[in-house]
Amino acid sequence: MYSARIEYLESLLPSLIGLEWIKHKKYIETKIDYLKRQVESEQIEKILRGLFTNI
Repeated sequence: MYSARIEYLESLLPSLIGLEWIKHKKYIETKIDYLKRQVESEQIEKILRGLFTNI
């Protein structure tokens, strides 16, 4: 789910050229970073759950 959203948002970035789009571009970049951190967090949680279920 996150990957599709990240791909969509990244596809918008090339369209945001010029000074009038700077705030929008920054917002989208911030949103992408947030989603990537969420993916990383879930991957870590999944790994940790796997480690502790085998104990």
